[in-house]
Amino acid sequence: MKEIGYSTEREINHLAIVGNGGTLLYSLSKSAEIEKDKHPILSDGQLKRLEKELERTGVALEAVLERYHIKEMWQMDDKIYRNAMADLGKSKNREAA
Repeated sequence: MKEIGYSTEREINHLAIVGNGGTLLYSLSKSAEIEKDKHPILSDGQLKRLEKELERTGVALEAVLERYHIKEMWQMDDKIYRNAMADLGKSKNREAA
């Protein structure tokens, strides 16, 4: 299990289970409740690396979210993260673009 989130009533409102390779196997999100808590699926390290890549390339976070059809950063799972980082890695630096 990678994450578990609880509502104020102590009911599970978010659950993420990943396999050995880091692949998301199962997720549960009760969006009305999770909207309040916004439990990220990615680690702090992954979030920092993504922020650095966005800064390096000058690509807006909103553009990444739109490309992968998600509305909020906390909805980004490991697969989307890897794809986004691969795509950003192919982008030129902001100064060179």
